[in-house]
Amino acid sequence: MFVTEDIRYIGVNDHDVDLFEGQYTVENGMSYNSYVILDEKVAVMDTVDAHFGVEWLQNLETELNGRRPDYLVVQHMEPDHSANIAVFMETYPEAQIVSSAKAFVMMQQFFGTDFPERKVVVGEGSTLKLGRHTLTFVTAPMVHWPEVIVTYDSTDKVLFSADGFGKFGALDVDEDWDCEARRYYFNIVGKYGSPVQKALQKLGGLPISVICSTHGPIWKEEIQKVISIYNKLSLYEGEEGVVIAYGSMYGNTEKMAEVKLMKGNEVIAEAAIRCGCDGYFGYPITPQSEVMETLMLRKPWEETGMVVLQAESELAAINMVYGGASCGKKVMTSSSSPGISLKQEGITYIAGAELPCLVVDVMRGGPGLGTIQPSQSDYFQATKGGGHGDYHLIVLAPASVQEMSDFVVLGFELAFKYRNPAMVLADGVIGQMMEKVVLPDYTPRWTDEEIEKISGDWALTGKKKNRNHHIITSLELEAHRQEVFNEKLQRKYREIEANEVRYEALNCEDADYIFVAYGSCARICQKSIQLARQEGIKVGLLRPITLYPFPTQAISDLCAKTKGFLSIEMSAGQMVEDVRLAVNGRVKVDFYGRMGGVVPTPEEIVEALKNKFKI
Repeated sequence: MFVTEDIRYIGVNDHDVDLFEGQYTVENGMSYNSYVILDEKVAVMDTVDAHFGVEWLQNLETELNGRRPDYLVVQHMEPDHSANIAVFMETYPEAQIVSSAKAFVMMQQFFGTDFPERKVVVGEGSTLKLGRHTLTFVTAPMVHWPEVIVTYDSTDKVLFSADGFGKFGALDVDEDWDCEARRYYFNIVGKYGSPVQKALQKLGGLPISVICSTHGPIWKEEIQKVISIYNKLSLYEGEEGVVIAYGSMYGNTEKMAEVKLMKGNEVIAEAAIRCGCDGYFGYPITPQSEVMETLMLRKPWEETGMVVLQAESELAAINMVYGGASCGKKVMTSSSSPGISLKQEGITYIAGAELPCLVVDVMRGGPGLGTIQPSQSDYFQATKGGGHGDYHLIVLAPASVQEMSDFVVLGFELAFKYRNPAMVLADGVIGQMMEKVVLPDYTPRWTDEEIEKISGDWALTGKKKNRNHHIITSLELEAHRQEVFNEKLQRKYREIEANEVRYEALNCEDADYIFVAYGSCARICQKSIQLARQEGIKVGLLRPITLYPFPTQAISDLCAKTKGFLSIEMSAGQMVEDVRLAVNGRVKVDFYGRMGGVVPTPEEIVEALKNKFKI
């Protein structure tokens, strides 16, 4: 499993364990996480429980693909993470072992040796260069053993957090993080609040895009939420929220209390309120009208002060967003395909003025007014710049109602990080379907002081005596200065491409053929994979989560071990062009799509694969 382009997951799931550490009930099992960093030199991050040594080494060998590891980094000596150290060192006699001085003392006690000829002792601030990647070590004693170190990869901005930010439960079980993570914290880490605080302070200045713990999920979204929860817990502070008391004879009431069922469009509205959005400006159009309808019903102006306004047209709505964004406010709009077309002039103005905002497009069939049925034919418009000029939106493609919620938060985060408009590009299926969802915690709207701190070097917050006027414009009449500005934009886009690629790889490790799909098509492809594998056809799925930046390198890397790619889209074939560019002629790339609002079936996709690749 890909964590980033160079970092792969090689951990295992334990469904045989009933009691973790002999006392903590784990109905959904436990994960023992391990990772490998593939660079000029190869580093393995921790081992796993003794019972899973063979499976773990097999996972490692698969990702190594004939290479040999150079280092084993041991962050924590608890047996569920260190049990296979000796086996690893025997299997790879040329490898060195990297850990803290205290950990090597424990190794001597555990294994009768501390591998004296092969050990590399690291401490606070020590670094290890692998090539493109540089690992920096941070000591975290008593989180929750005295020898603990955590590791930061400054290249991909990945924090290997040892047991920090972990949870009970295996990774192949779908369950919410919050509850089991809190239980894990209180049982495993909770009595070490002060050491946790010290560790958080050390890590506070680091830009973190991914958290890789030794138990629990790989965090690529809601990083700050996770860190904030740990901060509150370690300070022994209560968390804001609502307590629901209930009695449940048969468990049904309990389920109702824990699960919230919502439609995708409704979730967009709710997430906007909860993430501290200042203003929504829109115009109704099917199949996304529920966004505004939900906002009107919720009346957030009475709750948070958020402005909700139905503009007189799509053009007016996007220009209201332009105005609000100019002032450093969190502002957004939503629409569907024809409405987004009308907003393109405003979107390119916003991009040219380098303003952060969020645009939601719930796609319908086209061209023209088309149909109100779901489609994915706005891909070109979203990713190639539907307006004029050389610009890009950051484009997030949700495949679930949960991601509709998550990507509102993430979209604003990325928009302000890069001073660039972000788009949530959903199809009508995702907008209209209803699923369980965990909504984000409430984040207060920024105060004037916070806006000044976050955006005060560019936002229109009122002329201050100590600075020049701020001017928001996308107009530059002098050609050479406009070229310099465009070069600046291109540098920003290269930075986004380097740092913000997100994707999901499913069953790609042994796949002969790989589906590339996003949104609802990616969900359908998961069933297609099952059907194909039942027939003996090894198929995987690469799901782009960011359509821009596109996971070009991830697809390129898969070319070495696959026979071909099939792009599955509800369009005439748009994303397939980016797949072909990534593959660059090394293997066959083909396309299967439905148009006009028709949704493909899993069986159709399997048949298309067999026909196009002569299987």
